[in-house]
Amino acid sequence: MPAEFLTTKELTVRWKVAEGTIRRWIREGRLSAVKIGRQLRFAESEINRFEATFSAKGKARLDNDQLHSETK
Repeated sequence: MPAEFLTTKELTVRWKVAEGTIRRWIREGRLSAVKIGRQLRFAESEINRFEATFSAKGKARLDNDQLHSETK
């Protein structure tokens, strides 16, 4: 079965972020992309990995913020 790829535009809609944010994440090594012709494409497996990592970090940050607000 061929891999499913999304465009930068599709990710901006899915994640509600600017295209520049996605490009920054690529430069920082947080997100991997392949270039097909002149356009970037993102494998579904990479998107799922990124979302799982992002969700885990977001939850950790939320847990930490809740801990600090309870001690005040």
